[in-house]
Amino acid sequence: NRIFYILQMIFLVIFSYFAKMYWDMGLDLLYIWFGIIWYISRWKKESRIEKLSNKNLLLTIWLWMIATFVVYFILKASNDVLPVMDSITTVISIIATVLMVRRKLESRVFWLISDILYCIQYLILPDMALYLFILNLIWTALAIATYIQWYKEMKQYDWNVALTI
Repeated sequence: NRIFYILQMIFLVIFSYFAKMYWDMGLDLLYIWFGIIWYISRWKKESRIEKLSNKNLLLTIWLWMIATFVVYFILKASNDVLPVMDSITTVISIIATVLMVRRKLESRVFWLISDILYCIQYLILPDMALYLFILNLIWTALAIATYIQWYKEMKQYDWNVALTI
């Protein structure tokens, strides 16, 4: 799963380069970096899946809104085709990636929102967006499946801890 993640990000860097989607290419390079960190973390004692505290979830949502506002103005100045949608999806994807590496259950929810928004974005875009639309449909299904898997794993850990107390 982790190697597949890194490989698909490498493919997307190449795709984004030839499509002249340089912002996406930079974001995909960031994903590769996080993917490598995530892959290396498997040799460490795997941390358990946890939920964010209500306070941290609220802070994360505030960060998403503020960063989206900042990225929007950067993209608008660069004549981005869809600055609003691009800024929302870019920031939520970075947040989802960080939460995923930290094994927070909410990462899967952020990925689900991101993937649905990307599907909409790639339907709006002309030309090569069909491939990316299909890819994000697959990622949407994976986000749902992984959320269920992580939730079960988190609950199993909680159950095992309760048995040892």
